[in-house]
Amino acid sequence: EPRFGLTYAFGDNRNTILKASYAQYAEALGTGTVSIPNNSAGAAYGYYAWTDTNHDNLVQPDEVDTSAAGLQYTRNYNPDNPGDPGTPSNNVSPGLQAPKTWEIIAGVEHELLPAFALGFNYTYRKFTGILYGASTLNGHTYDPNTGAVLTSANYAQYALLTGTTPNGTSFSEPVYTIDPATLATIGVPAGYLSVNRPDYDQTYSGFEFTATKRLANHWMLRANFTYNTNRQHVGDNGCIDPTNLLTTTTVNAQSCRDNDLVAIMSTGSGSKGSVFLNSRWQFNVTGMYQLPLGFNLAANVYGRQGYPINWYITSVDPKANGGDGLSRNVVVSPADGDRYSSVFDVDLRLEKVMLITQTATLTVSADCFNVTNENTVLQRQNKLGSYAADTGTFTPLGSANTIREIISPRIFRFGVRVAF
Repeated sequence: EPRFGLTYAFGDNRNTILKASYAQYAEALGTGTVSIPNNSAGAAYGYYAWTDTNHDNLVQPDEVDTSAAGLQYTRNYNPDNPGDPGTPSNNVSPGLQAPKTWEIIAGVEHELLPAFALGFNYTYRKFTGILYGASTLNGHTYDPNTGAVLTSANYAQYALLTGTTPNGTSFSEPVYTIDPATLATIGVPAGYLSVNRPDYDQTYSGFEFTATKRLANHWMLRANFTYNTNRQHVGDNGCIDPTNLLTTTTVNAQSCRDNDLVAIMSTGSGSKGSVFLNSRWQFNVTGMYQLPLGFNLAANVYGRQGYPINWYITSVDPKANGGDGLSRNVVVSPADGDRYSSVFDVDLRLEKVMLITQTATLTVSADCFNVTNENTVLQRQNKLGSYAADTGTFTPLGSANTIREIISPRIFRFGVRVAF
């Protein structure tokens, strides 16, 4: 992929630098994407019941019930014909390509004082060709028997969710289902078709201010402030199921709202089901001052805008009601509609450096994290309840809006480090 960069320094002391770059990047297509038509891509197995007749808590072959009654369930395995991998239920578009990113960066740095520089950078990125279909919010799109691929024309609105979020924001959100004509023809498609999402792209535009003071005259400083916007652009063919769905994919949090902010759901370890990454501003300041007698005092100050909450309702259109039977988690507020409180954190460190030998030092330190003992809420239960289309009733979730995570409390840490 092409990349081009240019740097120019001017002034008598060359203390002002202009920088610019253009780059295009292509993502790697993962094995999970290209292997979806292969039924044997995953392990093939069957679960059978067994009886511990000799009570040794171990399975022997003669204790396994291999009859039809003993079969519990299978994966990628047909017990009636074990050698047959079966008809693939998924497929990959023949024209599938790696998603691409176009990036432009321009900036200037100026050494205001010796060892102290200020900087400004502007970044623009455009993301295109985002993968769509396999294991995503609109995955039920492909009929492996006929090769039929659903479009938004195969969906019809069946409900309108209305109400108010716990933060007082009113919502009116339509919910769609596969239309009766499509259901009568092919039913609910069982497979996925992985394609590059049409009529859809994301753009990022951000400004960054930096200040850097190298360690000199007993002190150092690094500071930055960023303001950005990351939005999605959805055209007429940008959605298959027009419902605004909650998703854990790297597409976005609301699939069909044109010009909405992109708020990607965290996929980190632990319980992070209500974390959607999007802060339009954030800053960080880190500094250290060298005191007499080998003491060093350091501080770190961090702040960012609170992430979106993304309230949602689970809506089901039962097959008994003539619907497709699918359960949809419907986001009822825009990504910028309701946010958690902004996060601020102050950390301090005091250390004493002692010389043991000419080549070894002993450092005794004391750290304090979250000095002001903030208890900012980071996660709430963002599911508001469930809606049943057959009865037209909404059942609130009793735990809705309850706190799931707060910032870690004030912590003191003491340490000793030997360097040689």
